Amino acid sequence: MAIFELSLPFVLRHEGGYSDVSGDAGGATEMGVTQATLNAFNGSHGWLGFPCGVRDLTVDQVAVIYKFGFWRFDGFDSQQVACKVFDMDVNAGLPRAVKLLQAAINTLGGSLEDDGVLGPATIAAANACDKDALLKALVDVSMSFYEEVAAAHPNDEQFLAGWESRAKEIPDA
Repeated sequence: MAIFELSLPFVLRHEGGYSDVSGDAGGATEMGVTQATLNAFNGSHGWLGFPCGVRDLTVDQVAVIYKFGFWRFDGFDSQQVACKVFDMDVNAGLPRAVKLLQAAINTLGGSLEDDGVLGPATIAAANACDKDALLKALVDVSMSFYEEVAAAHPNDEQFLAGWESRAKEIPDA
């Protein structure tokens, strides 16, 4: 069973601190949490008293947002695979991350529908794969995805080198 707390440092290393880059569709972010994500989280968890602006978020608050808003990977046998897919989720959204996972599994002989749903069939298929082969396949499909995004959206080309670096990184065991 994969553990959220072991995956969080990998994601935070990629997301960094506060960012408000011109041309970034996500707008201002703090440790990867966009203002829209914070607004939605505050709308459903207002009793927690989180700040209204991303710039004021603490690491502990970001961890809560990621745990309850993004983490869906307890069922993975491999901590590394769970961590990699979690990182993809934070960067590209859960449906896209799952579609990339399904595509990676299918390159290894799986026969999943790439529907973007993290259901029992996808989790079982991921758990049945050789971990190292699946991690390599996740790198490959992520690289292709980021190249397609940059080609389709020229404003995002400025982020391609960072995305590729992120895609190539394999989490520690």
